[in-house]
Parts: sequence; C-alpha cells; structure tokens
Amino acid sequence: MSPLVRALMVWVLLLVACLAAFVALAWWGRPGAHWLEVDASIVGGAVAAWFGVQFGRAALKRLRERAAVGGPDDMGRPGDGAFVVLAGVLQTMTPLRTPFTGVEAVAYGYKAWRRERWGKSEKHTREVAYWWGEGSAPCTLLTRAGSFAVRSRLELDLWSAMVENTVAAQDHFAAFIQGATPEVGPVAIARPGFDWDTPLDGLVRRDKQRQVDAPSLSALTLHEWVVTPGEPVVLMGRYSAARGGLVHDEGAGRPLRVLKGDIATVRAQLLSGATSYGVLSLVALGVAAMLAGSILGWHDLGF
Repeated sequence: MSPLVRALMVWVLLLVACLAAFVALAWWGRPGAHWLEVDASIVGGAVAAWFGVQFGRAALKRLRERAAVGGPDDMGRPGDGAFVVLAGVLQTMTPLRTPFTGVEAVAYGYKAWRRERWGKSEKHTREVAYWWGEGSAPCTLLTRAGSFAVRSRLELDLWSAMVENTVAAQDHFAAFIQGATPEVGPVAIARPGFDWDTPLDGLVRRDKQRQVDAPSLSALTLHEWVVTPGEPVVLMGRYSAARGGLVHDEGAGRPLRVLKGDIATVRAQLLSGATSYGVLSLVALGVAAMLAGSILGWHDLGF
C-alpha cells in the first residue's frame, strides 16, 4: 500500500469516527429532537473535531521529532534498520548548480509559477507552475558519530526561498536548462520530481515544464529550495547496513528528510511548528465542543 493511500485511509476513518461520535451524541442527548434541528451541528462539529485531531497529530509528531533531535540516536553508531535523526553537514564530490542562483548545491528543488484566474470569476485564482523540478548529488553526511553515505533521494523539508527575478537569475536558468530534456507536466500543479523512495546511487535530476500558453521566465515568480555543501543539517530516516548508509523509512512510507540548521535551530523550528499546530488544534476542538453543547441543548446557536 502506498503512503498516500495509507494516509487517505487514516483521514477518512478519522472523519467517519468523528461523524459517528456526533451522531451518537445527538441520539443520546436530543432523542426527541428533529434531525433538521441538529444536523448542521452534527456535520460542523464532526468536521471541526476532525481538524482538531489532525492538527493535534501534527503537533505531537513535531514534538516527537524535536525530542529525537540531538538525542541518543545522534551520539552512537546506529544498528541495521534503526530509525535515525542525525545532525551534521553534507559533503559531495560532484556538486550541482542551482537553477536560479547558480550556487553549488548538494540538493535543490525549484519552481517558476504565477497566479492565474480560475473559472469565470476574477476573484478565484490558483497557482500555476510552468517550470519545476529537483536534483540530488551523491553525498555523505559527516556527524559526531562518523560519516554516513546517503543512499536515498533527499526530501528537502525546508521553507521556500523566493528568488528575485533578475536578468542574472534568468541567465542562470538558461544555462541550467541548456541540454536538458524537460518532461511535459500533465497538470499545472508542481509535484515532486521523484518518488519518495527513489535510490540515490548516482546523480538524480528531473525537470518538468508546462507548455500550455507558457509565458516567458521574466513573467514568473521564482522559488528555490537549496542545501549547500558544508551547511548544517539534520537528516531523519533509517540506517541500512545492506545499502551502506542512510535511506528512506520504508515501513512508515516516509522519505529521507533534510531539515536545515544545527541542532538548536532545528529544535526551535520544530517547537514553533508544534506550537502553531497545537493552537489550531485547540481552536478547532473548541468549535467542536461548542457545537456539541448546541446538540445537547446547553445553548442555542440558531441552527
């Protein structure tokens, strides 16, 4: 089962469970009420509870990751198949060049896009990408526990950095794309160039292009995700003795993730993310509790 299908199944099951809980609450708390009096609260409460649970799961995930960063896994040599969170720097003998800034990189991702009207209304717009792709070079992670070869494609879990669309950026991209054969993207939404479990046994690069009514590069917004050689990073994945290095998490269906920064920076970023998701979870659960009170007749929301 693919990670996407597994995640969708979990989301659907959680939504069904939330809906069933609110239906049961209405049946128990308002047995004599007509369904039209409580159906809006049932649906709204179930959706709010679902969002609350999902935000809560995201917050807990980041707290677990924060606890693992700089912990025991970062100090000793891991065993075969062990989940690892390793801090260090990435080095490569064959650095890549980034598409818009032209700097040396161990791995990069990019997209060139603009907002366009969607449908008949001028108020409805969507992001349409015309160029996007990624690349990873064979590399090694240098840590306090020694060096580790990277054997899976790197998933750049980074904040996107907007690049100013200058003549220099356009010249860099012209040199970058020269000689390449971009694939024609089937949709306008930028998706990762490779599957999450792509091995990194050599240079991997993939470029995609939307050719329908394509504007010039100067009319687009540019974004780059970059990890440069020697830059402090934290990698999350598995150690494979058979592959001789760090790989994706096959069992959990997760890629080999890269977070930029030293241990303190990454821990601060994960705590910030956990706090944001925690606040959203509390807000959503508060709305669900308010709608549950309406179902039980504690107050009237006017539904």
